[in-house]
Amino acid sequence: TAQVILDAQLTFVLPGVQVRADTPSPTDSVQPVSMSDMLSGSLFETAPLEGDDFRSLLPLLPGVVRDANGRLRIKGGQPTQGALQISSASLIDPSTGDFDLDLPTQSVDSVEVMANPFAAEYGRFSTSITQIRTRGGTNDWDLSIGNLVPRFRAMLRGVRGFEPRLSIRGPIRKDRLFLAQDFQFRYVGTPVKSLPDEPEVAMTSFDSFTRFDNVMSARHVLSGALVLFPRKIDRVTMNTFRPAVTTPEWRQEGASAGAVDRLAILPDLVLESTFSLRRFEIEVDSDNLAPMVYAPETQSGGFFNDQERNVRSYQWVEALSLTRNLLGGQHVFKFGTDLQRSEYTGLSASRPVEVRRLDGSLAERTEFGAASTQFVDGTEFAVFAQDRWRVNSRLTFELGLRVDRDGVGEGTNWSPRMGAAIAVLPQGRAIVRGGFGKFAQRTPLNVGAFASFEPRTIARFNVDGSSIGQPITLTNRVDGPLRTPEAEVGNIEWDQRFGRRVLLKVAFLGRSGSHEHVVSPDPAAGTLRLASIGTSGYRELESTVRYLGGEGRGLRMSDVWASGAAELYS
Repeated sequence: TAQVILDAQLTFVLPGVQVRADTPSPTDSVQPVSMSDMLSGSLFETAPLEGDDFRSLLPLLPGVVRDANGRLRIKGGQPTQGALQISSASLIDPSTGDFDLDLPTQSVDSVEVMANPFAAEYGRFSTSITQIRTRGGTNDWDLSIGNLVPRFRAMLRGVRGFEPRLSIRGPIRKDRLFLAQDFQFRYVGTPVKSLPDEPEVAMTSFDSFTRFDNVMSARHVLSGALVLFPRKIDRVTMNTFRPAVTTPEWRQEGASAGAVDRLAILPDLVLESTFSLRRFEIEVDSDNLAPMVYAPETQSGGFFNDQERNVRSYQWVEALSLTRNLLGGQHVFKFGTDLQRSEYTGLSASRPVEVRRLDGSLAERTEFGAASTQFVDGTEFAVFAQDRWRVNSRLTFELGLRVDRDGVGEGTNWSPRMGAAIAVLPQGRAIVRGGFGKFAQRTPLNVGAFASFEPRTIARFNVDGSSIGQPITLTNRVDGPLRTPEAEVGNIEWDQRFGRRVLLKVAFLGRSGSHEHVVSPDPAAGTLRLASIGTSGYRELESTVRYLGGEGRGLRMSDVWASGAAELYS
């Protein structure tokens, strides 16, 4: 299936019309100006993926890698610097800034990663935005069951993975009301082969996705979705140097619900309202209450920290789109507001951590204060305005301005953006696109809770057990007013099509980040200081060649040169 860019009037029609492209697009992007890459959910059935969720698709894209902890880094950014959305609803855990959502794989229609899009409707990130599009119901009832065969360990010594799926789709009322219901159970055991007997990190979840689409009239569509994603991971941090006895158990109860109402007030005037709410309850704990011991060759004892987090988030987005022919071209104006309220309640209890030498002697011991509680809330509010100006069939501009009010730092951030796309050759055979913009990311609630976490006392010892100096007690402190991390980003991209089957993309991306949150110890003052003094820089040059061999066949070759640096101030 090819992805094409269409310039269309903002009108609604009843469903039932399919548009298929006979010629390939010069790029996977569906954004006319910004850099983006899209992957179809059908790759779950055809590609050799490590995992069976939407995250496992993303490493197929250039510039997306997994770090040592399995978390995704997109376009050189930290895992917490990106954004995740379905429609206009944010799916980020507001307490940590991490992606915190699981969907049944059959619910995913496509996943698109946009590198700093210039449309001002996108905000609260500094590196990229990941947009998930889900599958809805159709006019024909369909029941499908899959993945009923488990994966076994060698010599049939047990089950290593079992991920059955069930999907029901169809019309509750033909041409008007549609239902899509997906379930997926996951049990996946990932062995750590470098440990004796190859113990496994075991993940168990039962994900549910419910979506309805109600065509109330030719001009009015209401859609809603409910996602439930409880998870449990045993021995979550286990690796070569951390055996099973030192690892905790991780449990989550998660739910996300939202609704989108689209109303065409006039043929060229559309109002879109989005409401969503999310709930996360996370527990990390260990039955082994012994001190955690770090040694040169391995670790022992129990995991040092028990933690509970309860998070609530509510979001309301209003956007008004207007199409006008002005100044010799077509303008698509979009204005809107984005209000989000988040609350985080937590509990943290920590046990001693010891560092021992190769001979077993104690080198350092860290003891923590009494268990602490956290409570932080914040209200984020944004106003945005943008104009997609199509001067003619070969030139398009995108201009935008977004103003965000940070719910934790309580500062106001201005984000102007500008991009352009130029068709150098007719019929889209060669396109140049690029632009420059400023992006302000959200401040996670745990930054606001930093000062409430328990203090720590560090003592050091000689080989004979005698103390080295006096123990040092460090308390958490916020150093000066916190500012919102932001980045200035510029990019340029060349897309070239050779015939009907060969596509070439060459793209450069440059990003400069500032005001990033940094924690650094100050033994003289007896504090761990949190300050907005971090800076970073990233440069990326990507070249991708795609060969389209026909339906279901293709070849993609990418080469990415990237360089990143950060000032940690430790």
